[in-house]
Amino acid sequence: MERRLSAIFAADMVGYSRLIEADEIGTLERQKSHRKDLIDPTIQRLHGRIVKEMGDGILVEFGSVVAAVQCAVVIQKEMMEREAGTTSARRMQYRIGINLGDVVAENDDLYGDGINVAARLEQLADPGGLLISGTAYDHLRGKVDLQFQSIGERRLKNISQPVRIYRAVLDNNITMPALKSGVRSTRARSAVLFAAFGILVLLVGGSILWKHWEISPSPELTAQSDKIAIAVLPFTNASTNPKDAYFAVGMTEDLITDLTKFPDFQVAASTSTTAYRNNESNIREIGRELGVRYILEGSIEKGQEKIRVTAQLIDAKSGSHIWAERYDRSLTDVFVLRDEIRKAIIGAITGYTGPLLDAEIKRAAKLPASAVHARDLYYQAFAEFSKFEPAANERARELLKRTIALNPNDASVQALLAWTYFRDHWVGWTEDPIQAARLALQAGRQAVELDPSNYRARWSLGSAYRLVGNQRAVKENYERAFELNPNDPDLFADWGEVLSDNGQVEEAVAQLERAIQLNPRYPVWYARVLATCYFKLGRYEDSLRVEGKILKPDAFHRLLRIAAYLHIGQKPDAQSELDAVRNTEPNLNLSQILNKHLPQERDEKIRKRIESELRTAGLL
Repeated sequence: MERRLSAIFAADMVGYSRLIEADEIGTLERQKSHRKDLIDPTIQRLHGRIVKEMGDGILVEFGSVVAAVQCAVVIQKEMMEREAGTTSARRMQYRIGINLGDVVAENDDLYGDGINVAARLEQLADPGGLLISGTAYDHLRGKVDLQFQSIGERRLKNISQPVRIYRAVLDNNITMPALKSGVRSTRARSAVLFAAFGILVLLVGGSILWKHWEISPSPELTAQSDKIAIAVLPFTNASTNPKDAYFAVGMTEDLITDLTKFPDFQVAASTSTTAYRNNESNIREIGRELGVRYILEGSIEKGQEKIRVTAQLIDAKSGSHIWAERYDRSLTDVFVLRDEIRKAIIGAITGYTGPLLDAEIKRAAKLPASAVHARDLYYQAFAEFSKFEPAANERARELLKRTIALNPNDASVQALLAWTYFRDHWVGWTEDPIQAARLALQAGRQAVELDPSNYRARWSLGSAYRLVGNQRAVKENYERAFELNPNDPDLFADWGEVLSDNGQVEEAVAQLERAIQLNPRYPVWYARVLATCYFKLGRYEDSLRVEGKILKPDAFHRLLRIAAYLHIGQKPDAQSELDAVRNTEPNLNLSQILNKHLPQERDEKIRKRIESELRTAGLL
C-alpha cells in the first residue's frame, strides 16, 4: 500500500434511475456518447486517471487540483451545451465534488477520507454544479479564472472533522486559459435572478405512515458561528395609498432572499422579523432577541411610475448607523435598486463589492418591463396567500398564473403555486383533493427544475409529496432543503410536524425547540405543533405551558388542555376549558363534540388518551 496526496474528482449523474426507467436504450446510448466524446477525452487531456466506474458515476484521480477543477468546468459547461435542446425530464446532468486529500493506494484502487470527502461533496452539489473542499480551494487561489462562494463548514457523513465547502460559480462565461486551444466554447447557464420567497404560513395536522428513519438535519446543520448575522425588519409603507402595503412586504422579502445568496451571511427569516412591524423596541433589544449583529430597516413609497426607498444599516450591538441612503427611481428599475441595496449592505459590512454583485446589477438592468409587472403581481399573490382564507388562496393562484404567463422561469412563483394547491388539499378547501395533490406536485417539480438550489422549491416539493405518501421523496427533498438553508426556523418547525406525524416525537420536539431558538417571536402554529408533541410524550405541564401561547385555541386544543389539566389534577382549570368548548358548540353534548373535533388528530393514541381522561373524570 502507498499513501499519497491526490486531487480526487467524484461525479455522478442526476436522476439516473429515472432516466433509465423512462428510456433505457436511449439513456445508455446518450451516456455512452457523452463519455466517448467529452468526459473521457477531457480527463485524459488533463492527465487524470479513472479509478472506478459505478454505472452512472466515476471516480478520478488527478495529480493537480487545478487540473481536476478545469476538467469539471469543461465537462459541466459542455454538458450544458450538449443537452440544451433536451427537455428537462430527459436532460442529463452531473454533480461533481473535488477534494485534495491523503489517499491510500492499493493496486489500482484508492481508499481513505480523501475519497470519502469528494464523494460526500458530489452528493451535496447541485445538478450541473461543482463543490470543492477547503483544502482544494486553498490550492486554487489565483491559479484559475473561476469564482467560488463559501457555504461554510459542514459535517459530512462518516467524516470526523467539519469540512469547509466552496461552490463554483459556473454561470459567468468563464474561460479556462490552459484549455482554450482545442476546446469548444459552451453556452452559459441562464441565471435565475429571483430567488424563492419565504412561505409565511405552514399548516399543522395530518399524518404519513412511513418507516422510522433517523432523519436529518443533524444538530450540526444549524447556524454557523462564523457567519455574519443580519435581520431585515419589515419596510414600512410610506405611500399615501394603504393598498400599496403589499409592495413593501414583497420588497422586504426580496431583500431577505437576496442576502441569503451571499454565503457569509446568516439572515433572520421573515417570520422572525415580521413580529417587529410597527414595534417600539429599540434596535439593541431587537438585535439581542433575534441574535443578530446588524439590522436593516427602511421605508418604501410607491407611486404610479416612481419609487422611493430609504434604508439604513445599524450595528445592533452599539446602536450606531453604518450606512444610510435614499433612492428615487423609476418602477422599472426596481430590480436594479434591490441589487444596489444588497451591494451597499455587503460592502458596508464586509468591504466586498466585487464583480459578482456588479454582474447581477447589469443583468437586472436588462430585464424587460414585463418582469417588473410580473414581480408586482407576485407581491400581490403573496399578500393574498398570507391571509389564509379559501377565497384569498384562489385569488393568489390566479395572480400567480398571470405571473407565470409573463415570466415562466421564476422558481419562487412555481413554489408558491405549489403551496396554494397544498393548502387546498391539506385544509380541505377543495372538492377534488387528488387533483390538488397532482397540481401541487407538478408546480413543485417545476420549481425545482427551474432552480435546484432554491431551498424553498425543494421544501414545497417535499410537502407536495406528503400529499401522495411518497415517503422517500418527502425525506430527500426536506433534507436537501436543510442542506441549502440550515437556518430557517419555519423549515425546522415544519420538519418537526413531519417527524411528529411519523411517530418520531422526541426528534420532532428537538426540531421545534430549535425553530423557537431561531425565532423567539414564533408564530402560533409552532405552539400548536409543539404542545401536541409534548402531550404525546406525556409532558403535560410543558404542553400546557406552550398552550398558553395559543390565544385563540380551537376545540381540539381545548380538549387537549382539558385532558392535560385532568391528568395533573387541576380540575378547576379543566372545567373552565370544558365550559369554553361547550359555549362554542351549545347544541352538542360532549360525546358529539369529541366525535366532531378529535378526528382532526390522526394519532389514535392521542384520541384515546383524551377520551380516557374525560371518562376517568366522569365527564363521559
